[in-house]
Amino acid sequence: MKTRICLLMLAGLAVSASAMAQMIQSYDAIFSATQIAVGSPNYPIDFTLPKFDSNLGTLQAVSITLTSTIDASVSVYNSSSASLTFDSAFADFSGSNGINVTGPGGTAITYHPSITVGPGTANPGQNSFGTVEQTFQSTVSPAIGGYEAAGGGTLNLAVNSSAIGAYGITKESSSLFGGSAVTASGDVGITYTYSPIPEPATYAALLGAAALGLVIRRRKQVVV
Repeated sequence: MKTRICLLMLAGLAVSASAMAQMIQSYDAIFSATQIAVGSPNYPIDFTLPKFDSNLGTLQAVSITLTSTIDASVSVYNSSSASLTFDSAFADFSGSNGINVTGPGGTAITYHPSITVGPGTANPGQNSFGTVEQTFQSTVSPAIGGYEAAGGGTLNLAVNSSAIGAYGITKESSSLFGGSAVTASGDVGITYTYSPIPEPATYAALLGAAALGLVIRRRKQVVV
C-alpha cells in the first residue's frame, strides 16, 4: 500500500511539473482614430504594453496580433444651403497602395475597396454614401530579443495608417465636391509563452518524494 501511495505521489508531481512546463501571459491595447486623410496618415497612435518579466522563467516565444476594422465610404460635400443632386460619385482604393494599417513587430493590413454610388442627393454639409466595413487580422512571431527584461518593463509601440486612392463626382452644381472618408480602429495583443522557474517548494517536494520511494523500495526488498 505504501509503495502504491508513493507512486501516486510521484505521478501527481510529474503531472504538476508537466503542466508548469509552459505558461502564457497576454496583454491587449485598443486603438481608434479619427478620419484618415487620403494621401497622408493622421497617425501614428502611440501606446505601451508590458515586457515579459524574465524573473518568471525562460521566454520561449512572442506573438503579436493586430486586429483592425476599417470603414470606407464616398464623401460628398455640399457647400450650399440647399439639397443638391448628383449623378454618381466614387472612391477607389483598388490600386497598389490602398488603405494600410501597420502595427508593431511587422504586423500589417491592407484593404482595397472600390465604391461607386449614385444618383443621389447631398444635404448641406458633409455626406457619406456607400459605406463598406471589414475586419482584418495580422499575426507575427518576432524574435524574442527586446521583449523581456528582469522585473518587466515597458514596450513603446505604435500603430500607423494611410489611405491612398482616387475619388470623383459627376455633378451639375459647382457647390458639390467629391471625396472619401476612411476610419480605422482595433487592438494590438501580445502573448508571451514561457517556461516558469519552479518554486523552491516544488524542488523540495520532488526530492522528498524520491527519497520516500527509495526508503519504501529498500524496506520491501528486506521483507522479501
